[in-house]
Amino acid sequence: MPPTRFLYSANSYLAYKLNTDFYYGFHYVWCSPFYDLESIPPVDQVNPPSSLPCEIAWGLYQGASRGDENNPTIAQNKLGLYKGIDAQIAKQTISVDTGKYLRELVKDAKPELFTPMIYMMNYDEVKSLVDPSVKPQKPFSSEILIPALPRDKFEIMKRIFGPPA
Repeated sequence: MPPTRFLYSANSYLAYKLNTDFYYGFHYVWCSPFYDLESIPPVDQVNPPSSLPCEIAWGLYQGASRGDENNPTIAQNKLGLYKGIDAQIAKQTISVDTGKYLRELVKDAKPELFTPMIYMMNYDEVKSLVDPSVKPQKPFSSEILIPALPRDKFEIMKRIFGPPA
């Protein structure tokens, strides 16, 4: 069980729309019980920045707000979206033709579509959806995968973005 009651996940607006409009409202999300470094006691700061929602959101925000076509966080998000499209084709959630359409949509997406969204969910309400076979990328870090999170199980946080702590 995570040390906090809530889980947080950073996602792009484009990921949200694909999950909502094409994957029946189920969201593939990596979560952390920690939003940012300030929420982790110094002795427990083992989560890599790549697994902290605030850091991911900040990277997406920088690319989206500046119209940066070469932003590395957006490029990483696109790779994840392509993998998701392939997984949905394999599960037959979408057709091959729809997959081709979505790949083109992701490829041609303007940076603004990668505006960050922070999802917040109550751990007790989603713990049965957690994939127990997934291990964190770093020992002792808290990284949690929920491969099919229904839209009614999370809130979208509004936040004014600034540099992560």
